[in-house]
Amino acid sequence: MKREDLTIKLKKVITGHTVIREVVLREPVANDILPMGFPYSWQPTADGHLLFIENNAAIQYYAERLVVEPSDQIALFSQMGVEDTQVLRQKIMGFFLEAGRKNDTSGNSSTSSSSISDGDQPTSAA
Repeated sequence: MKREDLTIKLKKVITGHTVIREVVLREPVANDILPMGFPYSWQPTADGHLLFIENNAAIQYYAERLVVEPSDQIALFSQMGVEDTQVLRQKIMGFFLEAGRKNDTSGNSSTSSSSISDGDQPTSAA
């Protein structure tokens, strides 16, 4: 299976050993996922709904592992602003949420409820 990388164009250019204008992420694989798990969970509420909870430590773990470019991750993570960081978080979460959507629509999902439709946004406690 061919790996598909995802490129994020930065809104704010970062200067390190080189000028950083974009970030390239690779898709997570089992060796990334199995030690940490998913970067979110669903928690039941008292009224029977499910609350979407982001795992910030897992998101950071994936950010550090999945960045293919730039090689200067110290400059990237020490200078990346709020807006670009939010886009990076969304793209990392997207790898997992999109895989969940594909499983839900193919009938292979192991969960009985709690998928997110394309138009819905999860309720987040983060």
